[in-house]
Amino acid sequence: MKKKKTETLKAELNPLSKEQFEDLYNKAWENGWVYGKFFQELYYEYLVNWVYFIVYLDNLKTNNLEKVEILIGEAPPYWKGNAKNNEKSYFYNPKQIKYSPWLDVPFIWKGGKLEDPKINTKQKKLEFLAKKGIVLIDIFPFPIIQDPKVRTEITGDYAYHIKNYFLKKYSEIINYINPTKKITFTHGLVATELGALQFLCDKSIFELDGYSNIVKNKIQFQKFTIFELWTHNMIGVDPKNTDMKKHLIDHYDTYKGDFIPIVKRSKDDITDWSDKLKFVRKLLEHKETTIDTTEILEIFECITKLPIFMKGRNVVFSSKFINGTTK
Repeated sequence: MKKKKTETLKAELNPLSKEQFEDLYNKAWENGWVYGKFFQELYYEYLVNWVYFIVYLDNLKTNNLEKVEILIGEAPPYWKGNAKNNEKSYFYNPKQIKYSPWLDVPFIWKGGKLEDPKINTKQKKLEFLAKKGIVLIDIFPFPIIQDPKVRTEITGDYAYHIKNYFLKKYSEIINYINPTKKITFTHGLVATELGALQFLCDKSIFELDGYSNIVKNKIQFQKFTIFELWTHNMIGVDPKNTDMKKHLIDHYDTYKGDFIPIVKRSKDDITDWSDKLKFVRKLLEHKETTIDTTEILEIFECITKLPIFMKGRNVVFSSKFINGTTK
């Protein structure tokens, strides 16, 4: 009897077809998330950048990693039509050289030195990050509106997009990186402020297949985080020795208008903390009534699911995490 040949596990990872991409974009247009109607150059840009994404993943796979840290972004950076490569900053495209903290922040976080003459190009930084097991995955495959005034008013059919694009593509990417199922994955958010809050707190996506697996495997940090420092300063307790959830509930009258721990910025942004609280309550499907202890706990649970690498609406930062977890 002939022995069966052992098959090598191989996963495929393909880009969206033009029809799929256009359909997804038009749905985003209906939801009020994008700047205008679909145009061909958007899809061509997506395909070019997809090639560089696959090149990066193939490079990462050669390092025989045991752990990969997934950074979840919201969308590729906005660019104007006919823009040159030096005016764009897509993460994986080494030819798009416009400065982006989304590249330098993970680089510094994983021990890279910006002044290192041996790692002084975007290509070399990407090679460095691949060896460290860093993968950035965007929730949207095209640029979306970042205006806070728009985003807080229009949440749209977020569950449709997360289910029909993000979770499917996320699963395909994980299978491509890890066909033998030997790699451990952890997650953090580098989405912009409102994008991070929507991913963590939009109640419409909590029960989707695959979502819980992402939020239960979070990147761990070895230092106190901005969230812990914020709670310490706000209610005067030491996070080392205190049940923070219980203490937050017991003392919510002290800070109920200031619950969402995002730093204040210019008057053109959402500077009133209560506006952020309203946004999160909207995502959690709460009515505009007096906050009670049950709601405070639910808000606490949603905003602490994953660490957020942000110190403001549009600024990623390598050492100031809003709500990470200590090792």
